[in-house]
Amino acid sequence: MIDILGVSKVYSHGIPSRRTVALREFSLSVPQGSSVGLIGPNGSGKTTLFKILVDLLRPTAGRVTVFGRSPVDPDVRRRIGYLPERFHVPKYFTGYQVLKTAGRMYGMDEKALEEQTERMLEFCSLTEWKKKETSRYSKGMRQQLGLAQALINEPDLLLLDEPLEGMDPRARLAFKDALRNTRQHGTTLFFSSHVLSDVEELCERVAIIEQGSLTAFESVTTLTATSGFQLSLPAQHPSLAAVEDIAGLPVSWMDGAARLRVPDAVMLRKVLEELDHLQIPVESIESVKGHLEDLFFRREKNDDNAHS
Repeated sequence: MIDILGVSKVYSHGIPSRRTVALREFSLSVPQGSSVGLIGPNGSGKTTLFKILVDLLRPTAGRVTVFGRSPVDPDVRRRIGYLPERFHVPKYFTGYQVLKTAGRMYGMDEKALEEQTERMLEFCSLTEWKKKETSRYSKGMRQQLGLAQALINEPDLLLLDEPLEGMDPRARLAFKDALRNTRQHGTTLFFSSHVLSDVEELCERVAIIEQGSLTAFESVTTLTATSGFQLSLPAQHPSLAAVEDIAGLPVSWMDGAARLRVPDAVMLRKVLEELDHLQIPVESIESVKGHLEDLFFRREKNDDNAHS
């Protein structure tokens, strides 16, 4: 479906020219019918990559194919639904005009487009606003309209850059259901988000991009298999205050017991030795299911330590 091989993108700015490297020999394959989340800090190259996939930018080096062909091919772009990081349309356009224009650009049959436009307006709760200029829409409403135009042509591939940003909880739930539904019909989903719980909920695999390079590409199940261990300790033990000095791990209290979160098995052995030395009994040890937030922030912390 998507094959990205050794792609680099370098921007040049000003006179004399200054170079900014947005992507560094980035390679990734997204299989047909899969759902992949792209995560990384601001400025890591996510938006640049999406723009290359829809031919809004050309790579400095490397090769990209979508459906086995170049994104330059108009027939390729007709099969893609795309929502950019910042969705802008002329302020005097109504929501109805935005969707009709998007459908015509995809070459949709006029009768089918009219029916699909009405369905999408109803789906994103904009039917009463369809004849109103988008300048009157809230940020969340514009984002809903942007997702609607990405879905208007029932695409084979959805490329979504921060798709749920600015939406209220009800709209987020509705569009997540819509994305799951498109997946059930075989649509490939490739999207970025800073809300890592959304990626964890909607995606089978996660690609992590840092400073323009792919640093990990794993299944969500693998990445979130475990995030360490939680120890329960007696809340009233006189030596409990010394526990927080053990490798800087904080103690929390819940249900009348002290809880200590340990990140991995190596640290667990060290902590158990220290607790034994302090004569603090361990009431229970439980493995903790991981979350992408834990992984992401742990990687950032390790990177900061490596550069300090």
